[in-house]
Amino acid sequence: ELMGFDFPTTPIHVKGEDLRDWPTIIIQLQGAKHLTGDEEFDVSHPEKVPNKAAILDPEHPDDILIALPPSHYMEYSFRNRTYFSRFEFTGGEENSAVGPV
Repeated sequence: ELMGFDFPTTPIHVKGEDLRDWPTIIIQLQGAKHLTGDEEFDVSHPEKVPNKAAILDPEHPDDILIALPPSHYMEYSFRNRTYFSRFEFTGGEENSAVGPV
């Protein structure tokens, strides 16, 4: 919806420079509930730890954020001169899966 059309599930013709305007997909993973004590970062300040959700989601500061720009989820086919998704969403809210195609 953000792009004005459904996420492509089949190869599409689009210019590479237009692809740069596509949104970055952000995946938020629930953070560990139990810490081991040997963490590399000071976990008492999650807002200072790279890729933690604290700045964007203060209610879940220990969650991990993964950013996928369009260049990472769309692949160019030189043979067909099209882009195709390397990313798939399946399932519903409860039992969903995200992964490479």
